[in-house]
Amino acid sequence: MRVGIYGGTFDPVHRTHTSIANRVRRALSLDRVLLMVSRLPPHKQRNGLAAQHHRHAMVALETLEEPYLYASDFELRRPGPSYTVQTMALLRESYPRHRFCFIGGTDSLKDIHIWKDHDVLLRDNCCVFVQRVGARVETADFPEIHLEEVKARSSTSPEIRPGHSFLVDVGADDLSSSQVRESLAGRGRLLSQQVSPKVLQYIRKYHLYEDNKRIADPGL
Repeated sequence: MRVGIYGGTFDPVHRTHTSIANRVRRALSLDRVLLMVSRLPPHKQRNGLAAQHHRHAMVALETLEEPYLYASDFELRRPGPSYTVQTMALLRESYPRHRFCFIGGTDSLKDIHIWKDHDVLLRDNCCVFVQRVGARVETADFPEIHLEEVKARSSTSPEIRPGHSFLVDVGADDLSSSQVRESLAGRGRLLSQQVSPKVLQYIRKYHLYEDNKRIADPGL
């Protein structure tokens, strides 16, 4: 099985997340994509994160009617920060019959040099980097990484193997969770296409983000 691992805080999950996951799945001919909620993301602000059970619950609601997308608590069940290199190694060890690929944004690619054991991550895994409006890159910008450009689904499924990564342009919207939080806190207009009704109902029920004072985070 070809499985995409789309990690993030999902604070909160929004419709651009599911759109990206589905478009990458089609572009890479993946069987499924796991939206994996981070417990303690090492490269992001930790203060003020919604509780992990809330973030996971929202992802579960968002993917409820998505046949190829699944909420994963794999990182939530582990102690300490969520290091991608460790998560991917544990997944390969736990499910040796599957072929995994990590999914991130090109903002992650630009900062990959500060990630824990980034050379091991790229060497031992397939990584997919999604072009973002504010962080577009070209393959020539990273000559040390085997990056293959994928723009549309072809008749031949791209090979998923260690050390082989992809740069994917799927026309993703440039929407961040911080923008959604600002809208939910009353400092911006919440558009109906940003958050699904089920997730919005959950947010209202538990009064999440009503007093949001966090610094904007440009991550996926």
